[in-house]
Amino acid sequence: GTDDAQGDYVDLNYVRVHENGTDALGFHGSENGGSSITYSGTRHGEDWDVGATFSANDEGETTGTVQGEKRFDINANTDARIYGEANLDGTWKAGADATHFTEDGHAVSQGIEIDDKGNADGFVSHAFENNHETVGLHLTPEGDESLSYVGHHEGEKLSKYLAGF
Repeated sequence: GTDDAQGDYVDLNYVRVHENGTDALGFHGSENGGSSITYSGTRHGEDWDVGATFSANDEGETTGTVQGEKRFDINANTDARIYGEANLDGTWKAGADATHFTEDGHAVSQGIEIDDKGNADGFVSHAFENNHETVGLHLTPEGDESLSYVGHHEGEKLSKYLAGF
């Protein structure tokens, strides 16, 4: 094509979808705007997913991310996952969480996530029917700590839950 901003240009795209994921490859080149190439893709199985993105241009700038997740059963009532992400700029994060389901319908979850800056986040949560609460803890490499609480209890007064304090 041709336009005032780019001059003569070309866009080429290739997309492939298959039973285990997708691939998309793109190229853009223009008379006035340089050129770039991009890739994004995913792969998945019964209990795992991975994905990647990458881009580069004719000025040497690159970006990219790889991420993945693995899910598994600890036992009949408890499932878990581990996950992570890494970027070409050196940033990353990784975490794990697990959820236990009781026979009477309660779900109790806990997890932790760390990152390249030295931060750590953890949580414990409980859910039952339309009620839930989560307590979180955030730690920084400087030693700062913060606690958070989020909760909702449908049709009941908060004083019932504060009675023991």
